[in-house]
Amino acid sequence: MKEKEEKILEKYKTIFAEEFEGANLDEAVKIAVSSLKMAKDELAIKILFEGEPGLFGLAGNKPAKIKVAPKTDKLESLIKYFIIKLLGFIKEKISFIEVKIEGKKVEIKVLLEYDDVIKNLLNENIKKSVFLLLESFIKKINSEFYIDLKFQKLNR
Repeated sequence: MKEKEEKILEKYKTIFAEEFEGANLDEAVKIAVSSLKMAKDELAIKILFEGEPGLFGLAGNKPAKIKVAPKTDKLESLIKYFIIKLLGFIKEKISFIEVKIEGKKVEIKVLLEYDDVIKNLLNENIKKSVFLLLESFIKKINSEFYIDLKFQKLNR
């Protein structure tokens, strides 16, 4: 990875950080992973507060609090995080996002639970807008990258 890329990625790490709470640390991490649709190993997790159990060790006097950001050592994780934020308006319908970088090609597959609402939301104008925003973000990291973005229906 180029030095310029590393500096840009480090900047995004602080910009993209979010806080999550849970009854304990494990629950806070599960909530973050579920909300961001990312694997735990794709995230940098910082413990802000371990929480305090309630009476007799029951959940809840003070919740655990963590700060989460995509790991910047892996560009794919940062791109995935950006897509989740970009598609926040349909995040509940996203089943899986796969990002592969091979040479200068950034291949992105977004697997969705399609229904009529999603079909209408993802019309050609929205797809073009998402593509342009994503392309702008990725080109800031490396101007030589080009994108292959696909939305696919989840088969059930």
